Amino acid sequence: MKVARFTSNLRKMKTPSNNKTEKENTAASNNQREHHKIIELFNSPAGNMIYQMMRSTNGEYTLLYVNDKIADFTGVTPKESYIDGMSFFEKCIHPEDLNRYLEEIEYSAKHIAEKNSLYRYINIDTKVVTWVKDVSIPDKQTDGSIIWNGHVFDITQQKELELELKTQQEKEKILNERYRYSQMIAHIGSWEWNINDNKIWWSDELYHL
Repeated sequence: MKVARFTSNLRKMKTPSNNKTEKENTAASNNQREHHKIIELFNSPAGNMIYQMMRSTNGEYTLLYVNDKIADFTGVTPKESYIDGMSFFEKCIHPEDLNRYLEEIEYSAKHIAEKNSLYRYINIDTKVVTWVKDVSIPDKQTDGSIIWNGHVFDITQQKELELELKTQQEKEKILNERYRYSQMIAHIGSWEWNINDNKIWWSDELYHL
């Protein structure tokens, strides 16, 4: 998979020349207003990383716009334009999530479908790992390039709670297995009676006894 240069230069809108018709001037002005409208729309959620990314027809990726939140997640500032795409991905996305992330970009580009990704950023300075949700909408341009408008927000706390719950469930499963095994060795069983719904639960060993 070829991923090329990833820069952080805000895409500049072309200023209408003097010899353009009034219709062309109006269209260019509308495009510029639409550009800023999109940026403002995605810039509304507080604390989110907002970005606009373009994929050229030859497969090169360019970051047209990104806010300062990128530095919190990755340690890379919006002004740092020397990092190419694959270098950025490899340095800032967790190795276990990288291939899936690239596959989701390619799928979004191929089908012009919304990209909804969950992955981990690694801050290149602090090494802090942050779980993020990345939602972006692709828009295919007339020249064949694709522009994504998206935002990335921190879901670390949610993921930590999910992991804690999963760990607790695994511990309970182990304890239940040990309890069942101890009853089998001792040839004893147990039962419970729920008075409210008049239901009785028997352990496996009590059933066999």
